[in-house]
Amino acid sequence: MRIEEIDCWIEVDGSNLDEYGVEPCEEEKKCIAWIPSQVGQKISIRWRDPTRTRDTVGYVAIDGSGCEGIVLDRSRVVDEITYDRVPTTETEYRDLQFGELALTDDDTYLQRDQRSVGEITVTVWECRLAGYDNFAPVSAAPEPSQAHERANKALAHSVEFGEIEEDGPAVFSAEIVDIGAEPLASFTFRYRSLDMLRANGIAPRSTTPASPGYSRSRSSSSASANDRPSKRPKREDSETLPSEPEDVKPNVVDLDEIDQAEERLRQAEDELRRARLEMHRRRGNQRIKLEDVTTFVPGEVVDLTDD
Repeated sequence: MRIEEIDCWIEVDGSNLDEYGVEPCEEEKKCIAWIPSQVGQKISIRWRDPTRTRDTVGYVAIDGSGCEGIVLDRSRVVDEITYDRVPTTETEYRDLQFGELALTDDDTYLQRDQRSVGEITVTVWECRLAGYDNFAPVSAAPEPSQAHERANKALAHSVEFGEIEEDGPAVFSAEIVDIGAEPLASFTFRYRSLDMLRANGIAPRSTTPASPGYSRSRSSSSASANDRPSKRPKREDSETLPSEPEDVKPNVVDLDEIDQAEERLRQAEDELRRARLEMHRRRGNQRIKLEDVTTFVPGEVVDLTDD
C-alpha cells in the first residue's frame, strides 16, 4: 500500500503478500487492505520512506497491542526498514509468525475490546531524535491474542512469536519526539485465511492476481536484519480502525449460461451418435442400435464418407 511517497507491505519468505480490497483514504492518510495468512508463516513488516530530509518513526501494533517503533533517520543509507522480530534480551529475539487463534471461555474476554484482533497496523510519524540511550530489550514477548468463543468474529489466526534465537548485541535505543498533530501515514493489514477471504468475496476464487491491489518494483538493496538500526522507542496502542470491509462484491456465476452450454453439448453428442450409427449401417451392421453407439473418442478419425 502507498500513501503519498510512503510505502508499506508485508512479506513472507521474501515475497510480498497479495493485498485485496485495498481501501485508500488520502484525506485521512490511512489505507486498509486484506492479506492472506497461513499458520507457521514467518512475517516481515516493511515500510519505505524515500525522503531523507526528515527523520521518521514507524510504530507497529499487532492485534491492537502496541509493539516497538523503528526509526529511519535522515543519515540513513537505505530507505526501507523491517520489523520481523521481538527482542527479549540484548542478544536474543523471537520471530513474528502467523499461528492459530486461541479461543477461551473466560467471560472476562467478553468485556475486552477485540475489534483490532486480526490486524497489523503501521503508523508513520515525522519525528525528531532527542538522543540515544542504552538498548532496553523487551522483558518478555507479548502473549498471542485470545478471543472468547462466543465473540469470535470468524477469526482463525493470530500473530504469535517463534522460538528464542540468538543475534549480535544491539547497540542503542533512540529517544524521539513526534512532530505534527497527525501521522504521515497509517496502514492497516487485516489478515485472514485465503479460504475465508475467498468465501467472503474479498479474494478471487481463481489464481488470478489480487485486484485491486498495489505492486511495484523495489531495488535489491534493502535493509536486512543486520542493516536496520536498533532504535526502538515505545508507543501506546494504535488507534482502532473499523474491522469490516465495505462494498465488497462477490463473483457472480451465470447458471443459465452454464445450462445452455451443457444443452448444446448434449445436442452435439446426439448428432454424433446418429452419424456413427448411419456409418455402421452403411457398412452392413444393421443390428446396431442408437443407444449402442458411443460418443467420439479424442484422437479417433471417423469416416463419414460413402463406401
